Amino acid sequence: MARQFLRQNNLHNVVGRIEYIRGDTGKQEYMMAFYSTMPDEDWKNLAQYNQERFKKNKKGFNKNKKCSAIEARELILHIPHEYANRDPHELAKLVGDDWKKRFDTDCCLAIHWNKTKTNFHIHLIYSERVREDKVATRNMYYDSDWKKCKKADAVNIIKKGDIVSKWDDKDVKFKKKSFMQNTVKPYYATRFKLELYKDDGLHLKEQKEYKINPTSSIEYIELHDKIVEYNKNVRTWNNMVDDVLERSPEYCVLHPSDHNTVVNKSKMNLPPTKENEYTLFIDTVIKPAVTAHKKQRKHHKEYLKYMIERVKEALNALVERFKLNASKQSTTNNISMKNYAQITKQKPFKPQMKKKTNKDISKFIKHQSDFERD
Repeated sequence: MARQFLRQNNLHNVVGRIEYIRGDTGKQEYMMAFYSTMPDEDWKNLAQYNQERFKKNKKGFNKNKKCSAIEARELILHIPHEYANRDPHELAKLVGDDWKKRFDTDCCLAIHWNKTKTNFHIHLIYSERVREDKVATRNMYYDSDWKKCKKADAVNIIKKGDIVSKWDDKDVKFKKKSFMQNTVKPYYATRFKLELYKDDGLHLKEQKEYKINPTSSIEYIELHDKIVEYNKNVRTWNNMVDDVLERSPEYCVLHPSDHNTVVNKSKMNLPPTKENEYTLFIDTVIKPAVTAHKKQRKHHKEYLKYMIERVKEALNALVERFKLNASKQSTTNNISMKNYAQITKQKPFKPQMKKKTNKDISKFIKHQSDFERD
């Protein structure tokens, strides 16, 4: 089962973004299909209305008095390659109508292949406002600059019953992180049969591997290589955690069928046991190790290598202990859980790194725009 990749971006130029994903600019990847639940004129009106409402809000301006209104939001979600065999136009219409029916907002989406045809994904742009005619409940008077004034000084008049705008207020739920974590991600993971990442305190997330082109700087290429190596170590760690979970008695009770056909992803050949040794190992070694890894903000990549080596040593010692107990052999090298837990008592890992000079930092800032390339 493929793992889910889904992220959300704020759009400050929704019309330009729609033209980009639709392929009007000619810079996009292989565009398979495009579908929208409302015409382009309504998207332009939505962008204009959001900008006007944003300008009226004094809190929205920054120190330089620049306007950066959020006109819409975009979802980028990976879908399995099996869906590439279906009609892309039918798939786009199905996903778009399903979004509007479920979340009551208009959207437009484009289905793409990347240039190497290894990533089949959807760009889905949706509105935070519902199309609904707002009607004036009383007469309102404005001057020539459309500022409210007295009836005697009025130049523009909006009568009772006239349509003021076509858009309702923004729905607050779209701004919350819980909407993405608890609603959108589980929903599309179920729809497309994808493996949903759960922050259980044991597994680690992979980082995005950005593209490299001939104009990329040396610093950017070095950072890309570090991310590739880090993701490789993350997969090693997650496979090792999966092996321990599958041999844990609690996991066997919840998933008895999976326990009968165990797949050793890390090829450590962990022996089964009726005791709670693996469960205790998770609580005393793996969970504290992940907590210590999250605290290593600057050196978390280097710390992960150190963490894998130490946990493997403790896990191998645990496997040897099981083998010795099974063969009823006594040994003086019997290691207890207190020894396993010593990994969490180590001092924070601080590798020796060269200090960056102002010249190196300025070079890195110049090439920082490489990250923003699609």
